[in-house]
Amino acid sequence: MTKNIMWSETDVREIWLRGLNSRNIEAEGEDSSKWDFAIVFVCRRVLDKFSPWEQKKFHKCDLKLCFGEDTDENWLWSEDVCHFFGVDHPQEAGDLYMRRLKSIRQHEMDMFQRYSETNWNHPEGFGVKVAVDIFDLDKIEKLETTEKIQNELRKIQEGK
Repeated sequence: MTKNIMWSETDVREIWLRGLNSRNIEAEGEDSSKWDFAIVFVCRRVLDKFSPWEQKKFHKCDLKLCFGEDTDENWLWSEDVCHFFGVDHPQEAGDLYMRRLKSIRQHEMDMFQRYSETNWNHPEGFGVKVAVDIFDLDKIEKLETTEKIQNELRKIQEGK
């Protein structure tokens, strides 16, 4: 007889984070502040959705790391800030937090988006941004394909 297991949203979040965290451990002598494969930016309301243990992996940062400088040439700056924080004016924006990663998969980027906040003005969600260099998206796809092939080979070798 098969048991039906009910997974809470918190359980699902913790499970996928284990995989992400297992690939993002600092090696001896490694400085995680230099990792730049991907950077996850979140607002305070989104950060509060993570467990205290996960929250410690995020660090408060300046808005310009995520949005660039507020200059006359960067006329979209205030619109980007307002959209990210789900507010009407940039001065209403709260604190910004970031986490640097040396490895991330496409489904993990999607999972971070699940933490987004919504309101009547931003039903598509706000408060989460995963910044990945466009060239790294190819690397992510290749890593995932390689991982799938290795898993299939392992199953064949084990006779499954």
